[in-house]
Amino acid sequence: MGSGVRGRRRLGDRRAELTVEPRGALVRGASVTVVSVLDPAPPALDARLVLRCGSEEATGQPPSVEVVVVPDADVVCVAELRTAAGAVLLTVSRELHLPARAAESGMASDGEPRRKRWPWIVGSVALAAAAGAVAGVVVHNHNQPASFSGTTVVGW
Repeated sequence: MGSGVRGRRRLGDRRAELTVEPRGALVRGASVTVVSVLDPAPPALDARLVLRCGSEEATGQPPSVEVVVVPDADVVCVAELRTAAGAVLLTVSRELHLPARAAESGMASDGEPRRKRWPWIVGSVALAAAAGAVAGVVVHNHNQPASFSGTTVVGW
C-alpha cells in the first residue's frame, strides 16, 4: 500500500527510519492491521515502540509493533520510538484515508462510473413544455368560432 510515511533520525552513529503502513486494503467497517517498523533497529537500543491509531494503542519492542483498527472514518496513526525512561527519540504520524463512498466518488456501487441523469431530466422537462405549448395552441384555436368575411353563401 504505497511507501508509507517515514521519520528519520540519527541514533548514535547510525541512521534509523520509522514507518507507519497499513497491511491490506482500507475498507469502511472492516478491520485492518497497521504496522510501525524501525529499520534498522539498533541491537543495543533499550527502547520501545508506541503506535496509536485512533483510540487503539499498542506498545512493543523494536523492530515492529502493530495494532488492529476498524475504521469508520479517516484515522490518524502516530508512531513513537521512546527510551525506557519515556523520552521520545523519533516520531512519525500518518493519516489513513478511507476510499470515498460510491455516492461521494461518482461511482456506482458496482464500481462503474455513474451515469449523469441531469441531461435526461432537462430534456424531458423541455419536451413536456413544448408538448404543452402545442396542445394549448391547438385547443385555443379549436374553441374559437369560425369567422367569415365577405359574402355568405346559402344553398337551396
